[in-house]
Amino acid sequence: MIVRACLWLSVSDVHQVGASVLTVYACFRGGYGKPHWTDVLWVQLIISPYTLAMYVIWYARWIWKFNICKEEYGEEEKLYLIKKYLGVSKTQWEVSKWLAGVRHQ
Repeated sequence: MIVRACLWLSVSDVHQVGASVLTVYACFRGGYGKPHWTDVLWVQLIISPYTLAMYVIWYARWIWKFNICKEEYGEEEKLYLIKKYLGVSKTQWEVSKWLAGVRHQ
């Protein structure tokens, strides 16, 4: 039935349907995937000093490069800012990058 219905759709319609299905899937999935061993609370407590130190180093580097030295943002920094201001999760970001690749094919 689905294959027969798809025969009547154009290629762009198929891409739109596929994109909408993936968007709905991402909304339902919502970033709640299979838990990783680093998601356990006691593991996070043990590695929190390391995580905090890495964040401080990253933030100091950000301040030095972009506020003090006035360097231009690289590709990775631009993508970080876009993701931050859009307020999307890592899972939503990965799905959107995949959808962008599908749309350009």
